[in-house]
Amino acid sequence: MGRILLGADFGTSQVNVVALDVKTGQTIGFSSSPYKSGVIEKTLPDGTKLPRGFALQDPSDWLEGLFEATKKLIEETRIPEKEIISIGVSFTSCTVLPVDVFGTPLCMIGDLSKNPHAWPKLWRHTTAQPQANLLTSIAQERGEPFLDFYGGKMGAEWLWPKLLELVQEAPELVPSIEYFIEAGDWIVWQLTGHQVRNQCAAGYKACWVEGVGYPGHDYFASISQELADLSDKARGIEVLPPGRPAGKLIKDMAAKLGLRTGIPVASAVIDAQSAVAGAGVFEPNTMTIVMGSSNCHLVMSKQERLFVGYAGVVKDGILDGYWGYEAGQPAMSDMLEWFVNTIAPISFYERANEDETEFATILDRYLSEVPAGSNGVLALDWMGGNRSILLDSSLSGVFAGLTLQTRAEDMYKALAEASAFGTRKIVETFRAGGVEIKQIVATGALPITSPSLIQIYADVLGMPISVPDTNNATGRGAAIIGGLSAGMEKLGHKSRESYFKALLPQTLDWCKPHEANKKLYNDIYNDYLTLHDLFGGTQRVLARLRERGKA
Repeated sequence: MGRILLGADFGTSQVNVVALDVKTGQTIGFSSSPYKSGVIEKTLPDGTKLPRGFALQDPSDWLEGLFEATKKLIEETRIPEKEIISIGVSFTSCTVLPVDVFGTPLCMIGDLSKNPHAWPKLWRHTTAQPQANLLTSIAQERGEPFLDFYGGKMGAEWLWPKLLELVQEAPELVPSIEYFIEAGDWIVWQLTGHQVRNQCAAGYKACWVEGVGYPGHDYFASISQELADLSDKARGIEVLPPGRPAGKLIKDMAAKLGLRTGIPVASAVIDAQSAVAGAGVFEPNTMTIVMGSSNCHLVMSKQERLFVGYAGVVKDGILDGYWGYEAGQPAMSDMLEWFVNTIAPISFYERANEDETEFATILDRYLSEVPAGSNGVLALDWMGGNRSILLDSSLSGVFAGLTLQTRAEDMYKALAEASAFGTRKIVETFRAGGVEIKQIVATGALPITSPSLIQIYADVLGMPISVPDTNNATGRGAAIIGGLSAGMEKLGHKSRESYFKALLPQTLDWCKPHEANKKLYNDIYNDYLTLHDLFGGTQRVLARLRERGKA
């Protein structure tokens, strides 16, 4: 009987491969490989200039990264081939690409590579806001019931707006497209030679509803016949919940990975959703905040609740047996990195050199040293738009309260506090909608590298926050959920509950709110809500500013 669960997590900048011991949950091996092209935002490889707001990737980077990271892990750990039980895949979402009937990405086909719309559009590609607005308004006019599961709006990051953007701006590509597919599903297709759709991404990013399917042909045809025809091609493809077997590893891929053929491969999951399992959250009413390039807020519940403010609710979207609720903030570490690259003064770096410590540690110290309230500076964390609760990618960030005495560290803390205020707005919206939240778990790199940030969140939310002892919950979760595809007998467990229990990570930290800061933040939060409602409501100045910036 094997003992190793393999998880492949495709992030924004690299692929991580994790090997877990199925009995103890111990990480046996970890390896990563960065994407050679990274995020393609300025020009295509041939020099074609990209419009502002485009965020593309090279699919060959995904495969080459997977091959390299997996081979490296196997070489370093010397895990015997027969010990690997299963392979799980998690991927950023909504990252989508057009492919032909054989699954070949259009960007890999001759002169089609010169067209930006032939390339995979990364999750943070948000230029499809006009298409999202159109899809939403038509759905509202027609009374389409699927909108109830998405807070009444369709997001610009999602599959259908990105496909409509392609149809409208690059109609010459349409005859070459057989499928418009999530990157996670494409990877599974390459590994198994079998095409399926994962219920996680189909539900959260393509408006697929259990028992109903995708939005109807007539709805799409009322907007674009080409869009309707392409949507029909997805309808006959099986949609699988997390942990279901999608197929087995084929010979060609096994050779490139350094593995044996026939290993079960599970249907893909969204990276944030996989992090819920990776963080050890297997029960309802605990919010998992996955803190990476963006923030993703996920809660499982035994009840279906439909209200305005979440980004999606999907039956069995995270784990079987629960309704999975999702919300998010499009910019977290991306926003803090923007500050470092754009505003952080030389004194920050000088302090790091003087203290002989990591730059991230210095940033964390500033968060603890600057008093709550950032010396009068208040921000809106909408650098990447607002996913929840407004679902509007056209919005942009705000600093308020700047004076001649404002310091860079005040602005940095204001951004951190703004992200915490945005999370509080999400938590309050969920509770008002009938979704109970008893506990909060924060996972990702930031909770480990910046404990002061988590303290701010605890103070703003007025709740304790636990941090699991894992710096790659997404890869860990991919391995855990992927293991379900092998079945309990091969996993050596009698039940799903005992399996999950064996894989629980240790708790690294437990942040309790400071009462004094909690009271102060209650007052500041009211000011945040004023800014939130002013700039996020009928006042469209932020959208106009962002649009001018594209010129």
